Amino acid sequence: MIILGFADESGNNSFEFETQGSHFIVASILVKSEEQLGKLENDLEIIRKRHFQTGEIKSSKVSDNITRRKKILNEILELVF
Repeated sequence: MIILGFADESGNNSFEFETQGSHFIVASILVKSEEQLGKLENDLEIIRKRHFQTGEIKSSKVSDNITRRKKILNEILELVF
């Protein structure tokens, strides 16, 4: 069985909290096959186009719009990963 993994990070990776912030987040997903990867990529592209039109899916583009953030996250939760 092939398992594919992807990771991303955001935030401050030092202990200079007063000048660089206090959060460092690492997120990862695992996909069980290349077939599932293809479906995941396609489904994410649909979500990206629906909510972000062009460019990356980025939290900063959602800003403080909690309703929009929840809607996007709920759509992502339905994906296979």
